[in-house]
Amino acid sequence: MERRLRIVLKMIFLFIGHLYICWNLNISILWTFIVSSIGTFIISFVAFVIRLPNFIKNWYYISMAYFGIFIELIISSFIFHVLQITRVVSKDNKGKWILILATVLFAYGYINAHMIYVNTVDIKIKKLKSSTCIAHLTDLHIGCAYGKQFVEKICKKLAEIKPDFVVITGDLYDGSIEYDYTAIEPFDRLSFPVYLILGNHDLLHIQEILKVMKKSKMILMNDEVHVRGELKLIGLQFRNKCPNLTTTLKELQVLPDTTNILLYHSPAYTADDLAEVGISLHLAGHTHGGQLFPIHIIQALKYKYLSGLHHSKKKDAWVYVSEGLGTTGSPLRIGTKSAIDVIRLHGN
Repeated sequence: MERRLRIVLKMIFLFIGHLYICWNLNISILWTFIVSSIGTFIISFVAFVIRLPNFIKNWYYISMAYFGIFIELIISSFIFHVLQITRVVSKDNKGKWILILATVLFAYGYINAHMIYVNTVDIKIKKLKSSTCIAHLTDLHIGCAYGKQFVEKICKKLAEIKPDFVVITGDLYDGSIEYDYTAIEPFDRLSFPVYLILGNHDLLHIQEILKVMKKSKMILMNDEVHVRGELKLIGLQFRNKCPNLTTTLKELQVLPDTTNILLYHSPAYTADDLAEVGISLHLAGHTHGGQLFPIHIIQALKYKYLSGLHHSKKKDAWVYVSEGLGTTGSPLRIGTKSAIDVIRLHGN
């Protein structure tokens, strides 16, 4: 019942948003109703239908793109509505400038979303005796918007970085189309190991992704511990209710005096929480850094850590939240960037 209510409230917001856009564009009442009804249906298709058959994946991508256009039209309408009130622009040419600004924002957001940046982050962990280089990827969302060509670009950059190993902290797939091994095959050509944990989108059809992973050399960590030199990688599968770390670490026989790296899709734990149970570093994604202005403002209210590096004031414990590589909901990024995070761990 709560889920249905949330969906209804979101659809009401979408319909009112379309009315606001049409009003600012001086569209007639009849066409305002038609556009608002169709637009609300299209975006609802994106927001509430997660997985679709392959034969309509192009329509799904179109609806994702339209959601991005809708957001930019809302922003542009608001900006020029304010400028009209302050008499900077007139009512007659407001519609033209709204469309121009929305088009520019959409073009920028689309190009920016398909650029791959590299962030280098240095973290000092006192327990370590030597340095380690980890390439952290998350939220690739392989599906309608991203495929093998996108993965090839990522792997080319990884080959240049030459990390000790790679970790992917969830949402390798988008869940919007059939899971496909060929899209992730470039990872198998890398000369260093790739560890993977599952995110919320991956779990939509868990049996399918398990079949795909049997073909791959990637190391799927499903509530498991792997030792890499001084490091203990603790890979936990995503859950709707976050696992209790004290209980989980006890079950996995993880000792607090080792250098423990937690791989969990969502930034669900604070650095102080991690310090209490002996976790030195938590690598996460899920938030996309908010992905699209002004959505990141809403996301910041939901997550304590939206992106970036965070340190515990109590002990030597860190949380790093990546903005991710792919996109969800819309193939746009404004105010964020798609990035590979190079995590360089240093000891005393």
